[in-house]
Amino acid sequence: MRIPSFLLIINILLLNSCGQNTRLPQFSFNDSTYLKFHIKNCRTPGSFTVSYVSICPLEQNDIDISYKKDTTGLIKLLVNNPVTINLGLSDLSANCFNLPKDTLDIFIDFSPLQRQKISFKGKCASISNYLTYYKYNIASVPKNFQSVGEYTSQVDNLIRKALFELHSFDSKTPLPDWFVKMEVLDIKYSGARDKVYQFKMRRRFNFKYQFIPDDYLENLDVRLNNPKAKFSLSYYGFLNHYSTLNFYNYLGRQNISTNDAYLFILENIKTTQRFLHSDIKEIYIAQRICALLSKPMVRQALDNNDQLYFQRVDSLINNARDSFNDDRILNALIDYQNRQFRLDYY
Repeated sequence: MRIPSFLLIINILLLNSCGQNTRLPQFSFNDSTYLKFHIKNCRTPGSFTVSYVSICPLEQNDIDISYKKDTTGLIKLLVNNPVTINLGLSDLSANCFNLPKDTLDIFIDFSPLQRQKISFKGKCASISNYLTYYKYNIASVPKNFQSVGEYTSQVDNLIRKALFELHSFDSKTPLPDWFVKMEVLDIKYSGARDKVYQFKMRRRFNFKYQFIPDDYLENLDVRLNNPKAKFSLSYYGFLNHYSTLNFYNYLGRQNISTNDAYLFILENIKTTQRFLHSDIKEIYIAQRICALLSKPMVRQALDNNDQLYFQRVDSLINNARDSFNDDRILNALIDYQNRQFRLDYY
């Protein structure tokens, strides 16, 4: 029995669309994503900031955009990965989402009659609407009077609320399957990160050492090695704190020394060698070395003529080379090192 050609075409289209809807995106090195802004009903000049974090290399990026009237403009962001982008206006904020090679249209309407002043159009519009208007923020810190068990229960409740909001939104405005799975992991790792970080927070703010209960880490309901979470910043935050639970010299201080940063990152990498495998291991090693190559670290080393810092960076990269099977990740790390060490960059 022959299948009519038009049915074959429909089946192929359905298979392709389902694949795009279910398959987790991959890293797309040396690529870009585009944001097209549409400013409407502008009465006074203003500006907003576009902020995003790239995962490999790990880097915070901030771009300031100014406008004087109703206008349309396109900006290009260099990204390797699906990325969440924060838009910060004077009295508005939004978190949009886009993929490499795609364009997201962002409409900012300053009309006093407009209820939702920021809207989106494009392949990732529904994701951006979820992140801006529906995502439940679960970040929390332990209060002085809370026991470990009480704080853990509080975080578990926040996780349940965040998952409920995600699935509630998805039932009304379907999100791509791959994003839902990725967001579920991000929510769970965000909670696990806070549960682990609480022990450092208690030491920092309460000035006391809190013993970690037996089996506490084993009952976090997350995996250490999880390639499916490779686009989750919460996952990497969890790994950072898990691998340095007893490292109290690095507690989020603003002016940490390059030596303390190096020791902290060395602990991260030791955990990597023990627990992580395949591409997630390579990504995490590159990401942690990039953290030591941040602009504040390099500037501090240059100001102090800290030759030991530069030797340590070279040593970390040379020792890590054998861990990289993907030359693209290693090249991204080396390119980032070269860019950060350019004197004209400062």
